[in-house]
Amino acid sequence: MSGSIPIKFMESFDSETAGGQNNGISGTISAIGWTSQNWGGFQNTTWSMQVGRFTGSQCLRVTLANSTSIEWKSPAIIPALTSVTAGLAYLPSGLTSAHYPLTLAAGSTRVLQVLLQTNGILLLQNSSGTTIATGVTTLSGGTWYHISVSATISATVGQAILYLNGVIEASSASNINLGATGIDNLIGQYAATGVNPFGEWDDVYIVSGTTNPGDCRIYTKAPATDGTNVSWASSSGTAHNDVDEITPNSDTDYISSTTLNSIEPFNMGALPANTNVVYGIQVRHYARKDDTATRQIATAIRMSGTDYSGVAFAGLSASYIRQKDLYNQDPTGADWTKTSTDNAEFGVKIVT
Repeated sequence: MSGSIPIKFMESFDSETAGGQNNGISGTISAIGWTSQNWGGFQNTTWSMQVGRFTGSQCLRVTLANSTSIEWKSPAIIPALTSVTAGLAYLPSGLTSAHYPLTLAAGSTRVLQVLLQTNGILLLQNSSGTTIATGVTTLSGGTWYHISVSATISATVGQAILYLNGVIEASSASNINLGATGIDNLIGQYAATGVNPFGEWDDVYIVSGTTNPGDCRIYTKAPATDGTNVSWASSSGTAHNDVDEITPNSDTDYISSTTLNSIEPFNMGALPANTNVVYGIQVRHYARKDDTATRQIATAIRMSGTDYSGVAFAGLSASYIRQKDLYNQDPTGADWTKTSTDNAEFGVKIVT
């Protein structure tokens, strides 16, 4: 099976923090573009990171107290997509109120919505809330499910398929009006009544096209050992130990360089043995500068003895900035495999 699927966005939540109450989401997740909406007047809504659906992972939890519903919105992708697939893992603590765990949107305009009813049945709805397809499986509270949608966005020939746990759950076989604007983000919503009900989301992705990768784990890895080139200065004496935190710790320990074109790649360790397909790699950096010069960094990848570098990020500032590079294929143009991923080194290069 080919691993080449054009991923446009992915988020595991493993390296982020979340907080906030009453007035929207905060923490590092908001710094990278996640936002909350429709919270006005809702009291004591709490955002947090919790243990995810896999050991060692995190998920985003929204807990309601004196609330009826709350929404979160992913960062925008550019350009917008008229052929799109989006998926996520979702766990509701209960089903006391109908809500939309996954919505495809154009800005703040809802285009295609997945409604989870109180009877546990999923509905696929268009932007006006008209049901265009009905699921057949009864979901329950306290269980993780993978929900995904593949859609062609069109004012005249729109079509959509709803998947549950990687299997087609419902579809609109005929042309439906899904609007003429492409999708550039997704929205999650939780609504419930009772004592501190919550909803949890994990492993979110958006891909271009209607090839559905199904239930995927977004596996987060940190440097395990130093790579071939050890050229940046270490604050503690061992480079990989300075940057081996899944959640960055700012100036507690770090690597640094002022040398143009210096590269510092790391071995990230092996993916799980049961990894079948690698659809893409996202390299994340957390960096700042401490001088007045213009400083830029880029992703560095070393494969089979050759160093490759990505496009330079925007200039650094005195405050830490989170930057990311998404690779649907390896730098040679080949699909990623478990072997090529395990043997590659990933790191950073100073460009200016």
